[in-house]
Amino acid sequence: PNANNNVTIPAGRPRYPVLTANAGARNLIMGANATINLNGLTFAISGTITKDATSKITANTDNSVLYMSGNTAQTIPNGLILNGNIANLTIENAAGVTNADDLKISQVLLVRAGTFATGNLIDLVCRFTPTRRTAQIGAIGATGFIVGDVTVEQCFPARRAFRFVTSSVTTSTSIRANWQENATTWDDNPNPGYGTHITGIGANGSNPLITDGVNGFDWQPSGSSSLFSFNNATQTWSAVGSTLGTLTAGSPYRLLIRGDRSTNIQLNSATPSNTKLRSTGSIVKGPITVNGLNSTENAYNLVGNPFQSQVDMSMVNNSSTNIKPFIYVYDPTLGGAPIVGQSGGRGAYVSINVLTGVKSNPSSAVSIFLQPYQAFYVQTNNLGIAPQIVFNEEAKATSSTQTNVFKSANNDNENNDQNQFIELSLFSQLAFSTNDTSLDGLRIDFSSNSNNGVDSFDAVKFTNSDENISRKIGEAFVSIESRDSAQNGEILPLNITQYRTTDYTMQIGISPFTDKEVYLKDYYTNQNILLTNDGISTYNFTVNNTIPASINQDRFAFEILATQLSNEQPNFDSAFTLYPNPTNGTSLFLNSKITFENAQIEIFNLLGQKVNH
Repeated sequence: PNANNNVTIPAGRPRYPVLTANAGARNLIMGANATINLNGLTFAISGTITKDATSKITANTDNSVLYMSGNTAQTIPNGLILNGNIANLTIENAAGVTNADDLKISQVLLVRAGTFATGNLIDLVCRFTPTRRTAQIGAIGATGFIVGDVTVEQCFPARRAFRFVTSSVTTSTSIRANWQENATTWDDNPNPGYGTHITGIGANGSNPLITDGVNGFDWQPSGSSSLFSFNNATQTWSAVGSTLGTLTAGSPYRLLIRGDRSTNIQLNSATPSNTKLRSTGSIVKGPITVNGLNSTENAYNLVGNPFQSQVDMSMVNNSSTNIKPFIYVYDPTLGGAPIVGQSGGRGAYVSINVLTGVKSNPSSAVSIFLQPYQAFYVQTNNLGIAPQIVFNEEAKATSSTQTNVFKSANNDNENNDQNQFIELSLFSQLAFSTNDTSLDGLRIDFSSNSNNGVDSFDAVKFTNSDENISRKIGEAFVSIESRDSAQNGEILPLNITQYRTTDYTMQIGISPFTDKEVYLKDYYTNQNILLTNDGISTYNFTVNNTIPASINQDRFAFEILATQLSNEQPNFDSAFTLYPNPTNGTSLFLNSKITFENAQIEIFNLLGQKVNH
């Protein structure tokens, strides 16, 4: 059937429909205990739905779509969807659709046309397995609207770390009611697997009976703040003074997520757990313009994703004003596994060129696709006009792959392989040997007519709490550099600071360099390591805090030299032959089968350097 025909599913049948192709109905009538299994396909309804209290549509299989496509007002009745679990819901009805069912959407809510009244019963859920995923709201059509509250979720895998977060709805209730699950006390865990502790000023001291709940915070022995806001005007962080205020879609925070509310916050060494943060409120429709940004050249501005959707930041950049084409994303999974009592493992910033997809840390999976609940930094350009960031509905990218903690699994460097590049990831040797995450990274892109100075095509280095590696250009430090074509004899200094351990591994990837070879210079060990052309090289090194030269921030550099000459014996049919070749001695013999009155001869060593004669 299709959406032009009335369909009746009567009671008392031994078998009920399981879709094997997309189907539909005009008016749908379902008798007692009648069922329809969407089976990963689309079922479109253009008329009314009449059902017995016991009849159900099974719609939880991935890619199943209930498509409300009428031209007169429609209602999704209470109890229509089995257990409320539905993969996708699409609304395309200029007359509007009203929801009366408690729905848990696992993939995409899409409103193409008409007003969708949620009935305050829509939950866009997230999951950890079999792959981490959170439900999204797709691009809302020009005549489409969503009214009523929606609950949105994001999954945070177990790791005690700061995350840069935002709500994707504007709430009428408090931060405590949402992200703290409206817990009554610091040790209350009303909904296991949901929420987190938020601690802060006004809730310190050793007596939880006195201090718990002050300003909405959870008691914790130290009373340390775990929720911060960034002041773009002053470029400073401040502890949030209360969790009794509401959440606004797109307003960013830095939040220490220890796990769900079962985590023992009396111990910094407590084992973290998976948790889900959720917020209930009204969604916003694009275009959303973020004003009030710091207009000073090179100022950093913290911005949150206002949508419950992945967002293509290249499209956001194209619609924005006076913003450099980079975003700075905090990846909390970097730094290897944290070890209690030792520094390190606290995450790191990753710079991403939103126009090319190139990122500063090739081992990080973050990309140009911003995740729901994610906040990020942008840097102001120097155009002399007020900066603006604009999020349009068209920038939503619901089909892009999602991965853990605001990352995309796609490696977006493939679009840039036509240019020569060097990319480096810095690991602790322990993390590298266990296939854990890197500490930091950088990338250098070479292309003709690029500027070798620092300009708007270079991403300024954003400093991590732990190890930092960057390219040093004069007195400036960058994490992504765009420079002119590689030249023979160039030396490109690196900069490493804040060593937290002693044993490290560099993993260095190089694109094909025609007629050039790239070396890693270690000034402390006096080594010049030839790196694999069009491949991956690794270099292990150690540091000793008692030896200043070993921890010198300028210890390393890249050197570019002309391709080494072959050490094979020349063809004896050529005009000249030279032997022994190669040689470590002081004597060379030159023969020629041809007589010359005059000949100019130049001899080069294996590094391509001219030998004096």
